[in-house]
Formats: sequence, structure tokens, C-alpha cells
Amino acid sequence: MLDVNFLRAEIHHADADADADEHQYALALIGRLDNDKFKVVLSLSRPLTALGERTEFFAYYSYVNDDFAPRAELTEDFLDTGHALSFELQGRLPEHNPLTWLLNRNTTSAATPAEVS
Repeated sequence: MLDVNFLRAEIHHADADADADEHQYALALIGRLDNDKFKVVLSLSRPLTALGERTEFFAYYSYVNDDFAPRAELTEDFLDTGHALSFELQGRLPEHNPLTWLLNRNTTSAATPAEVS
């Protein structure tokens, strides 16, 4: 697909609060091996309660150099370079319904689309 090689490094950390809810933190660095262009992603996830059900909250920050590669567009929900911030809340519908819901807000340096599904 691309004639470019990348190196990816990730660090993940999980801890539990007094209620045994696990919070997860991550840092990912992705660099091109043929130049100094890079991408960084910071993320946080934690459980919450909404509508009487357990839900998951996710927050992501990323920065992608302008000339990183088309890979920046292939590997993120926000299809752009520069700074981006995304918030997601997802869970199941109440009363043992097999359906799930997702609320997503993406903000980039270029645009601010919102999605509800």
C-alpha cells in the first residue's frame, strides 16, 4: 500500500480506583523511518454509569505531522493531520437489549464533525 516503513511504540497503564473501576491510559508514538515525521496519540478510558447501565468513556488526543503520510488518514477516525481531540461514550441500551449506542465528538484543527450512532 505504501512504500514507507514506520516504527510504532506504545505504553499502556491500567489502574483501579476504590470501586475497582479500571482506568486505562496509553501513549503511542509512530514515526517514519525515512524522515523525521511522526504521529503521537494519547488516550484515556474509564467506565461510567449512564441510563442505569455501565458505559465506557474514551478520550483521545493526537498530533500528526502535515507530511506524515496517507497512513494518518487510514488509521484514525478524524481524517486530517495536525491536532485532533475525540471523545466517545458507548454502552448498551437498558434492560438487556442486545443493541449498543455510541456518542462521538471529534474536533480537529481543520473541522469539527460530530457523530451519533
